Amino acid sequence: MRKFKLFVLSLLVCEVLIASLIVYGTLLSWSSSVTVNVASPSIGVYWDEECRRPVTSIDLGTLQQGTIDWQITLYIKNNAKGGVKLWWNSTINQASSEMRDAWEYYYEYGWYEWYDLNGVIINAGQVLKTRYRIWITTYCPIGNYNWTLNLGVMD
Repeated sequence: MRKFKLFVLSLLVCEVLIASLIVYGTLLSWSSSVTVNVASPSIGVYWDEECRRPVTSIDLGTLQQGTIDWQITLYIKNNAKGGVKLWWNSTINQASSEMRDAWEYYYEYGWYEWYDLNGVIINAGQVLKTRYRIWITTYCPIGNYNWTLNLGVMD
């Protein structure tokens, strides 16, 4: 009988521990979103390579402290009659100094991970495959974060 009581007590302790871990994990997660602001009518940001579904915001889903590399593929189309040179920035640092982002592009043989979109020239009608990436440190305070991703054309 004593072994049975000990067994039941062990099961209860395990259940409490598992429930505590689930609650703790939930507390360390949060939802965030990014507003995409295109500052020029000559370009567009899209979810698909065919450029049928424009992007106005990105729902990041559930983020967690210590997210190593969250990323999403986006497509940029040049609707102008000639080539354009892109620029981009974001307000992620205003949301938290414990998060950083990058907007990279794919060209012929792979991702240009060490170069971002600033200064990239795309020709008339060209669609550029890109990826937006986010890194969150383990020190980032828990909360809901929202920021703006700006894209434009240099003069």
